[in-house]
Amino acid sequence: MLNSTTKEAVAHLLREEITSGKEVSLKVAQESMQPLINPGDRVVVKDCRAENLIPGDIILYEKEGTLYTHRFLYRRELSLLTKGDNALFLDTPFPKEQLLGKIITIKKKSRTINLRKRSWRIINSVLAILFLIEGLVLGIARKLKRGLFGHAKIQNDLEDRLILLCARTKLDKEIKNRIKRLLGRRLNWDYLLKKAEREGLSGLFYYNLKRFDEKIVPPSIMETLEERYFNITSRNLFFLKELGRVLKAFKEAGIPALVLKGTFLVEEIYKNPGLRSMSDIDLLVKRKDLLQAHEGLKGLGYTTTYNYLDYIEKPISGYLNSLFYYRKEKEASIPLHIHWHLVNSSVPNHMFSSRIDMDGIWEEAEKIKIADREALSLAPHHLIIYLSEHALRMKHSLDRLILLCDISEVIEKYQDRLDWKRIIKDSFMFNLDRMVYYNLYLVKKLLGRKIPSHILKRLEPERLGYFEKKFVSFISRNRRFPGLSYLLYLSLNRGPLAKGRFIFRTFFPPRQVMAQRNNISRKNLNSLHYLRHLREVLGPLPKLTHYL
Repeated sequence: MLNSTTKEAVAHLLREEITSGKEVSLKVAQESMQPLINPGDRVVVKDCRAENLIPGDIILYEKEGTLYTHRFLYRRELSLLTKGDNALFLDTPFPKEQLLGKIITIKKKSRTINLRKRSWRIINSVLAILFLIEGLVLGIARKLKRGLFGHAKIQNDLEDRLILLCARTKLDKEIKNRIKRLLGRRLNWDYLLKKAEREGLSGLFYYNLKRFDEKIVPPSIMETLEERYFNITSRNLFFLKELGRVLKAFKEAGIPALVLKGTFLVEEIYKNPGLRSMSDIDLLVKRKDLLQAHEGLKGLGYTTTYNYLDYIEKPISGYLNSLFYYRKEKEASIPLHIHWHLVNSSVPNHMFSSRIDMDGIWEEAEKIKIADREALSLAPHHLIIYLSEHALRMKHSLDRLILLCDISEVIEKYQDRLDWKRIIKDSFMFNLDRMVYYNLYLVKKLLGRKIPSHILKRLEPERLGYFEKKFVSFISRNRRFPGLSYLLYLSLNRGPLAKGRFIFRTFFPPRQVMAQRNNISRKNLNSLHYLRHLREVLGPLPKLTHYL
């Protein structure tokens, strides 16, 4: 190993070579610039003054005899600010005299990347802005963490195990015995109430605790859970009644309607309106029927702030594919989403939305009777795929256990006729195989649902990218929060150009998408809406720091 004196001598000779006008080739040993520069790659360095650096340039500098290849972000009067792409926080600023040169070429085994090309200059500039914002936010969050989260983490292993055991509609003898043993222990009931609510499991928790001796559970806890259960029941029955009105109007107008998510799950899967809460009514219609559906809803007293005509002739969006309607009912408001595609997200999802065969979805849809009306539902294999994609949308990111419970209960419901081969085939065809794999894996690991091992083996990714590894690391440690799926979405975009476009479109969606998200017309859109959107995108970063 080289001692510090030898390192400094090597750095001095290297500086002389570069400043003489030569382009020097070096082999990279560090991982700090992954995934762009990996250990073993070679980089070509050219002389460059600090004043001529552009944010986003990848530079070579020397610090205490060690060479670093990092991304330049900002220049102060006497120092430079950098960050490794694979590092969480910004580097400590260093004197600009330590700069050796700028990387102009990256030589990999299979290809060569010319960083002087216009496309790479744009990508690097965008990355510099994002990394600077990220680094500043995380730096602040790290300081806040010491004050807000400095206390030791409270372990609630018993309580978490009890929640998992109650996250199901059927309890076999073994599960009942395990629950009974846990109920005999000293439990933190305040934590359990909050945990059940946060995980969307209050209804199921109450339903399963009622099966045991009431003396085991404190009366005040059961009263609170009972109140939540009946509140969920009341709201869901109200929604189901309204769903019946809408389906009746659509049938009379000759509009096929497919029931999605909450109302379908409550009526067909859980078979009890108190076991699963829902926030709105979701229906899928064919886009050619959108105008007719709009007129039918208008006749029922529904209004929308969207210009529905904007969506009739336009191609399927890689973002939002739904219109939001609502109707005032006394003091309550009934929210209703009309979808014309299964994927609906404010984050770009072209990597899989364009590959979903909507004609095939409609052809295989099954007839059901729901809310005393005839309607359609997704075929069981498509339902598993859809719920997996929905659970890993950015705003969810598996943040609630009820999302996994939904998938587990669907498997229980259709176990005798679930076509696993079709799940595999269509998952790969839709480019949603990774999402299906992670959900099925967690359903098996956390909820104990029996899933054929060869199915998981077939869906398991052969190779994980850097961002996907980070995603798996968080999920495996049960760190689930909205926004986490962004790491998985990044991995689904192959190559730096695709990732660069994805990041750019995340921060700057098309005007139509921004207008739709804010319920305004495009002409009323202004910079404040984009700033608000930026704040939403960066929102998960402090929590990300907390969990690292």
